[in-house]
Amino acid sequence: MSTKFRIAVAAIVTMASIVAFAGANQQKHEVIPPWLDAFGAPRIAVNLSFNGSEVSIGQLLPRNLTVSPPHVSLDVPSSLAGSWLTLVMVDPDARSPTHPELALILHWIVVNIATEHESHGDILRSGTDAVAYMGPSPPIGTHRYFVLAFVQNRFLQIEPITDRRNFSLRNFTMKYDLHYPFGGTYFRVRAGM
Repeated sequence: MSTKFRIAVAAIVTMASIVAFAGANQQKHEVIPPWLDAFGAPRIAVNLSFNGSEVSIGQLLPRNLTVSPPHVSLDVPSSLAGSWLTLVMVDPDARSPTHPELALILHWIVVNIATEHESHGDILRSGTDAVAYMGPSPPIGTHRYFVLAFVQNRFLQIEPITDRRNFSLRNFTMKYDLHYPFGGTYFRVRAGM
């Protein structure tokens, strides 16, 4: 088994653990395996909307709706108020869901999102784009796009990321000393849709 494949699988398992709070849809879309326990950390609710339309977890969206960055709002528990957050969007299904040899594909990183209040509006106003948004464009099949929230230990300066393919979420979180993902959601986009 290749190192890239193991890293991709580990990243998917990590991502899966953060969406356990979102209800029954995660089982429907095979995101949460039945043997995976939640880690009991405070949860950050990550809410997305594209062009004013709110996104439900696992919702299938037309590609043309996702060309521009979503409006992202975060509901932060009081125990995390005053923290800095990082938001990462990745595709674990590239090139295709059955052959994810390019996974993870990095679609977006926003760092230094201030959480002065328990509920936070559009993150684009308070965070900094470390990696510009790249809308979904799956070549084959239906891909999942995870949007994950991490708590930072400090204000971050991210080194340029030149290749979005085979992005290692584990290496990124270790390099920048990010905590486990504290929240997230995902949506789906089908090729040709």
